[in-house]
Amino acid sequence: MSVSIFYGPAISGSLNSASMIDPSMDNLAKKHPITSHYGVYVKTMYDRIGFRAGFSKISLKNSTRLDKDELILNYNNIALKSEINIKQTFAGSNEVDLVQKLSYYELPIEFVYAFKKDESKIGMEVFTGCSFLISDQNRLSLKSEKVAMQNIGEAKNISGINFSYNLGIGISYKLNSGFNLDINPLFKYYLSTFKESGDAKPYSFSLQSGLTYKF
Repeated sequence: MSVSIFYGPAISGSLNSASMIDPSMDNLAKKHPITSHYGVYVKTMYDRIGFRAGFSKISLKNSTRLDKDELILNYNNIALKSEINIKQTFAGSNEVDLVQKLSYYELPIEFVYAFKKDESKIGMEVFTGCSFLISDQNRLSLKSEKVAMQNIGEAKNISGINFSYNLGIGISYKLNSGFNLDINPLFKYYLSTFKESGDAKPYSFSLQSGLTYKF
């Protein structure tokens, strides 16, 4: 049995480039800022096959460049919580971005197959499984080259409970009989991000790096 702690950068988006906020934004330019993914795993191996379970937190962020003259065309999916006058506040701005930030507490359960046994200095394995995710943050903000980030509310269609399919590769380097250094590229495809079916196909990619202790 082993225990691992990890921290790493993450990026997210939609596989088909559709907007997670409203279809009217599908064709607008989007950016994928780097966020974070961190947590802890417990893993048990039986020869080359095993499983791991853990607890982590992942943050996802997407930015959409709005039309400076029209800004947000459709507010049907936006629950406004700000008292600012959006048109007035961002009048005169040429680069207005709508930033969506989501974060989840995550409970992953994954099956592991090791290509190399423990005797090797460098280990490699593949893992796949699913995660149960509980929403921690659902925030929409606006910013421009003239106006600092302004929280305007949240997206109405985001479910409080989500599930993801996970696929990753584990690469480890043995420091001694007890400790390993780890790098784990991980792809996640989100299955129930929305309360109702949406056109977007959310995903994230993170590069987990950390330390493992074997008992």
